[in-house]
Amino acid sequence: MENSLDRRFLEHVREHFPEFFSRGRFLLAFSGGVDSTVLGYLLKKTKVPFVAAHCNFHLRGEESLRDERFAVQQAERWGVELLRESFDTREYALREKCSVEMAARDLRYGWFARLVREFRLAGVITAHHGDDQVETVLLNFTRGSSWEGLAGMRPRNGMVLRPMLPFSREEIERFARQNGWEWVEDSTNASTDYVRNLLRIEVIPLLKRINPSLVHSVGENTAYLQETAGLYAHLVQEKTAWMVSRRGSRDRISIPALRSLGREAGAALYEILKGYGLESRTGDVMRSVVRGHSGAVFAGEDFRLLRDRDFLLVERTGASELGDEVFDIEAGVQRVDFPLRLRLEWSERSAGETFDRGASTACFDADRLAFPLRLRRPRPGDTILPLGMGGRKKKVSKLFKDCKLSLFDKRDAWLLCSADGQVAWAVGLRSSEAFRVNDDTRRVLTVRWEPLG
Repeated sequence: MENSLDRRFLEHVREHFPEFFSRGRFLLAFSGGVDSTVLGYLLKKTKVPFVAAHCNFHLRGEESLRDERFAVQQAERWGVELLRESFDTREYALREKCSVEMAARDLRYGWFARLVREFRLAGVITAHHGDDQVETVLLNFTRGSSWEGLAGMRPRNGMVLRPMLPFSREEIERFARQNGWEWVEDSTNASTDYVRNLLRIEVIPLLKRINPSLVHSVGENTAYLQETAGLYAHLVQEKTAWMVSRRGSRDRISIPALRSLGREAGAALYEILKGYGLESRTGDVMRSVVRGHSGAVFAGEDFRLLRDRDFLLVERTGASELGDEVFDIEAGVQRVDFPLRLRLEWSERSAGETFDRGASTACFDADRLAFPLRLRRPRPGDTILPLGMGGRKKKVSKLFKDCKLSLFDKRDAWLLCSADGQVAWAVGLRSSEAFRVNDDTRRVLTVRWEPLG
């Protein structure tokens, strides 16, 4: 037939998946259902080299074993290698505190990725089709989603390739019956306990009564959204690149720049936070920006964000958590690389000599210091005699406040102390009058802090 599914499949992959004919072997995700069975036959007919991979999740007792036996027989019919793996899916779900459905997905794609690396395969081909795309879009819509969720599954997503998206489940099943091909049915597909099944069994048939071409319409909509993604990404980058800067180990998002975007600020912030896995906190962060609440911390799995005065500060979780450790610096040491990078210069003082003092440099009368010097985090009650303040004692916490340090900066601050406990230098901020170089100084210790950023 001129318009048969196999002819259309060949035309589709020639146009959209040319790598099928030039990049070696692929991995077919093969469940034994009608979708992956038909896809396997189409790949064979199209002469795309592949190996099949079947997962036994041990969720349906004898039925799971039946599916595996069918996979073995079908791979023999095709004359291709079959790779098999078994998983204790429920145990994994309990351990990772996720749904069984999510556990199966993680296990499946994790295994596929390992197979691609081990056998140097060109990618993973899955049998997701047009009805799956409708289900995905509706699922994302009902749960709440950005435009990306409404754009559905992409034909390519990293190593995963989906050549069956233009075809409906109905025509795939009809094509299988016309050819007399066998497949296995997953009995859980008939249960409406799963949301995706509920959509497929009850909701989508009603929508198809309104629009019999629903699969085609959704396919066109998702294709359009995916085509505009590149332009959208370019515009977002153009809008936000000047708002984000890096200082040390942290990224800084300018709050004044964000506010200048007006009604577009929320969308811009969402796209920025997506890079840190914090997009779900966009509303909360935006409210803190609007209301001017400094000090709020928003934590994600890999990053955390602090709403400071003029910036949103973002750092990796686990950063700078060295606790109350103390690091000794013996007399004569010239270099320290951890936890800070310090360079120490020991010299005799010459008459009239001046000394370079700045935020990252401190000079001390070496004979007034007691060794070993101690490098440690600030503690409650710490005080310092800030240089240039007439010998008046000040709490280190008050010094931090006067210097407008953020919560992250306060947590990451270091003190260089004499062995007798006196604070000699709040590193990068202010040194102590107690150890200043004067006319009576004979030996000078100059300490230079080399910030990483």
